[in-house]
Amino acid sequence: MLAIVLLLGGFLLFAALVFVASRTNLQRWETIVAAMRELEATDVRKRAFGLLGTVRGVPVRWDALGGGRGNQVHTMCSVSLAHPPRFLMDLRLQTGEELEQVRAGRAVDVIVGDQAFDDAFIVEAAPSDVAKKLLDAEMRRMLLAMRPVRLCVAKDALWLDVMGVVAHVAIAKSMLELVLALRQRMDEIPRALAEERMTAEAREAPGAAYRGTTPESAGALDAWSPQGEKELATLLLARRRRQQRTWMTTGIGIALYLAFAATVMRCMR
Repeated sequence: MLAIVLLLGGFLLFAALVFVASRTNLQRWETIVAAMRELEATDVRKRAFGLLGTVRGVPVRWDALGGGRGNQVHTMCSVSLAHPPRFLMDLRLQTGEELEQVRAGRAVDVIVGDQAFDDAFIVEAAPSDVAKKLLDAEMRRMLLAMRPVRLCVAKDALWLDVMGVVAHVAIAKSMLELVLALRQRMDEIPRALAEERMTAEAREAPGAAYRGTTPESAGALDAWSPQGEKELATLLLARRRRQQRTWMTTGIGIALYLAFAATVMRCMR
């Protein structure tokens, strides 16, 4: 009789947990759908672990990540870039471990000149002039308000990752507004910076009258400066060092575990 009661109690507990999880998941997507509708989204549809939709002509993707044993739930909003630049960025929370990685040359941290922001985040980005223009005062304010948050630009995508379930329409709208604004700026900033460089070079040329960019020079406006290329190379080197450190640490851990297991087996004989 006791076994039946325990079995029934376990089943009811499992059912309750499944119900709560499904309600939380449903609430998450209902909130995000409501935010997308307020921004006049079209073609909104659910997927297995997220949502797809189009906002202001831009395809937007939402994903729910984590939530398993020992993993905290987090929500990611991402968009593709129309003109992928030679620019990398991984903006993440600053921790003691992250600062040690920077000191050891296994990470890069761009200082933007905003004390509160610089103390809150590691901005691993290159070229640095693009990152500083991208993270203007309004962007910094929004990112500080969303903490804990991670913002990444790599290859042809940009994504914003916040911890926890997005339970308020205002937060989901802020995330959407932020990624859409960043996407637009990613199209504008490289060309603007290149034009500034060309303007400065033209003005510094002895005896040259400055007339601005010409149709013939416009095609070169997306080219990075030599300094930007050096910064990209430095960032990629830091990431390789960090990955090598991770592999080494993992290898040492496995070796120690195997040595311990072998010792235990010998003692049991």
